[in-house]
Amino acid sequence: MSYRLPPQKKIIGFSKLVDLISIFSRRLQIQERLTKQIASSIHEHLDPLGIMVVMEAIHLCMFMERPDMQNTRIITTSYLGEPIHQPKLSQFALESLHPESFGKK
Repeated sequence: MSYRLPPQKKIIGFSKLVDLISIFSRRLQIQERLTKQIASSIHEHLDPLGIMVVMEAIHLCMFMERPDMQNTRIITTSYLGEPIHQPKLSQFALESLHPESFGKK
């Protein structure tokens, strides 16, 4: 997760972000909605210039039903603000998270 605040804004501690993720992830829901809810909440409360939430998860249903897919990870993203208007910024962030997916090591 990444967010960019204007210079006059305060930042929050990492533990508060973890708490926010825990609150939303307790609900039964799909990963795409969870990713958007986290981004929307941070955008609403911190008013950053931009936010990008990238969520990677292993889904238990796939893990249990398909032994051949046990290493499959699902990645969802949600962008609000600046990352939407700067494709290079979004691409850089995704490449930083998973360089092997983009042919880099």
